[in-house]
Amino acid sequence: MRTRLVVSALVSLAMLGAVAPAAQAKSPPKGTYECTIGSANILFGDIKIRAGGKYRYSRFGKTGTYRAGKTKRTFSGTTKGYPISFKGGGLNRFKGYWFTSTTGTHEIALHRPGSTFINIYCDD
Repeated sequence: MRTRLVVSALVSLAMLGAVAPAAQAKSPPKGTYECTIGSANILFGDIKIRAGGKYRYSRFGKTGTYRAGKTKRTFSGTTKGYPISFKGGGLNRFKGYWFTSTTGTHEIALHRPGSTFINIYCDD
């Protein structure tokens, strides 16, 4: 009886160690991202990505939160990246995706609320 109890306790502990942790969102690296609108390179301001899902947008000086997706998806037909959306602050309701380019630069591509046309590009 005692042997079965010890064996079942060991099996339970082994199973607990084998459980994978829940998937977490893949956030863009912390830092400052300079943003432009379209190919004309009209300045849009800077986004400062902070820890804990927070950001600060330079043009209005307001802070807000962002939420990044957990899995990589295909955007614009060929670009693979993680979805991102902003809440509160100067970029409230802006959405898009972020990815790492082939040169190693981290980039965030956004569209304005109510639109699906990506025309704001930010990179670090």
